[in-house]
Amino acid sequence: MMSIGWSRESATPNVSLPDFREIRVDCGRCARQTFLGENLFVDSIYRENILEHSKHPQNKGHLDPYDYAFEDTNPLCGDEIRIELRVDDAGVIIDVAFDGQGCAISQASASMLTEMILGMSVEDVKAMPKDDLLDEVGIELSPARLKCALLSFNVLKASLYGKSVDEELHS
Repeated sequence: MMSIGWSRESATPNVSLPDFREIRVDCGRCARQTFLGENLFVDSIYRENILEHSKHPQNKGHLDPYDYAFEDTNPLCGDEIRIELRVDDAGVIIDVAFDGQGCAISQASASMLTEMILGMSVEDVKAMPKDDLLDEVGIELSPARLKCALLSFNVLKASLYGKSVDEELHS
């Protein structure tokens, strides 16, 4: 039997679930999410990570000078992303910046992507599959939101290849 109870000594709910150990959470919202299942609770953590990257993006700004740069727009929603890279003589990304505007997903995924690639070689980034970024985002996305999440990935690849990703895929 599932139950949620509140202790008079604190504002912390006690949650008992049939398939999980007793979980103590800090607010009623979290209790409801935990009550609905572990996957929703995990999704909540990923959503909070997306909101954090959206509100406080990493590596947002511009580089001067830069070695690679590209910008593009998602025509479905108007999201815009520009990525600039600085690479050392060994082909390792030593600095990265992005700028743009758009929804929380596009801005957060750009922030996450810049953190992922810093210190990687250009060749490793060229070989990186989109699933690496999607795993970092961590939640299921609708087809429209998938385009938002992958805008920064496509811009990154285009900057490294010096042309649009569609041209690269069809050549």
